[in-house]
Amino acid sequence: MTDASPVRSRRVGPWKTPPYDPAHAYAMQALAKGVANAAQQQLALTFIVKELCETDRLTFWPPEHGHDGTRATDFAEGKRWVGLEIRRLLLPVPEQHLRRTPEGAPIVREPG
Repeated sequence: MTDASPVRSRRVGPWKTPPYDPAHAYAMQALAKGVANAAQQQLALTFIVKELCETDRLTFWPPEHGHDGTRATDFAEGKRWVGLEIRRLLLPVPEQHLRRTPEGAPIVREPG
C-alpha cells in the first residue's frame, strides 16, 4: 500500500476494511503483543487513525450502491469519532489533570 489513502469511490461503504499491506498486519500484531518497535508502533497508529477510522475523511455517504445513506453516514461518523478521540489522547495532558508529589513533580496516572 502506498502512502496515499484508498479512493473512497472504489469502496462500497464505510464498513468495508481498507486495503492494507502485510506490514500493517505485522505492526498491529506486534503492537497487540507489546513487542512493536518504534516504526511498527507509528505504522499501526497511523493505520488505525487514518485508514480504519477514516478520521480525515468526509463522513457523509449519500444513499447509493444499495446502502442507506443515513446509516452509512452514522457508521462512518462513529469510526471517525474513535479516531478523533485517539488524537485527543495524544495531545499533551493539561496541567489541571496532573497529580503532583509533595515536591511538585507530576504523577503520571496509571491506566485502569
